[in-house]
Amino acid sequence: MEDKWIPNHPGNKILFHTKYDEWEWGVSDLIDWRVNQWDRDKIFTIFHHFDAEAIIRIPLSRRQVEDRMVWMHCCNGKYPVKFGYRVAHMLAKDAISKEESSEQRTENRVWSQLWKLRVPNKIKIFGWRACLNILPSKVNLARRKILIDATFGVCQRFPETVSHAIWSYSAAQDVWASANARIQKCGGEFDEFLHLFQFMMSKLSLEELANFLNWKPPMGQLYKLNFDAAVFANGSGIGAVIRNAARDVMAALSVRGAAVNDNEEAKAGACRTALEFATNAGFSELIIEADNVTVMSVVSSLSPNWSRLGVIYDDVRCLAAGLRQVVFSSI
Repeated sequence: MEDKWIPNHPGNKILFHTKYDEWEWGVSDLIDWRVNQWDRDKIFTIFHHFDAEAIIRIPLSRRQVEDRMVWMHCCNGKYPVKFGYRVAHMLAKDAISKEESSEQRTENRVWSQLWKLRVPNKIKIFGWRACLNILPSKVNLARRKILIDATFGVCQRFPETVSHAIWSYSAAQDVWASANARIQKCGGEFDEFLHLFQFMMSKLSLEELANFLNWKPPMGQLYKLNFDAAVFANGSGIGAVIRNAARDVMAALSVRGAAVNDNEEAKAGACRTALEFATNAGFSELIIEADNVTVMSVVSSLSPNWSRLGVIYDDVRCLAAGLRQVVFSSI
């Protein structure tokens, strides 16, 4: 009960005692080895619902592999000596700047990223003013008693805030629809443009804000496998498509996935499912392409991964090893 084996869970261990506390059980007893998945009925019978939900979110390997110790605070699961120095530096920095609020630190990171964008300076200044909410929107002008009516003059339905005029308004969304595919995924309503910008910077790289994504067909006799994942409140979704050099769709997949903890887990699981689909469909010469640089760099690396998602990455590598030719690529 005291072992720390549940990632992304308070204390990384079981929180609520059960009537089976005295039972000498192991984690392997909670797995249905016939399908290499968690035994949901047993888990929800034994554990509190809060603990059970966390357990079934732990990714399992498709194969039977040995247990291993991982360092939760590094993405590759290994503890580097420099991590200790980094923590010490962060603690010292926090002690010096303890008067600075978390909100101020977040905004400082926003400004740092904003000024690094490779766009004309006038665009940076416009973005800076939008984030500070000092553009002359009708809401801001009404707040200063310059105008009385703050309704957006085009749609005549909502107040003219900076975020509504630039992002939420239907005509603005039509413009964004022709932009980078990953920008299109950053949908939703945001009360302030600063919050929208923070969300985008957490999802996109600096280059992705300036470049369009163009799909390129594979060369020769190779096939290209593209996959993606979406995260929902009660699960995830996985999509995959295989095309040839003539851009013809050879096979496609769309399935519901398990509940996940974050985007990386969703993309790693989607990669495994997509590669299983391609293998079962008989494709053995593939270019595997996706938009998550982290996932694609890990699965293409020869170094072992000891993170909580290591079992998924190992499954992908085992599947890839059975192909005649495979290339991993990120877009």
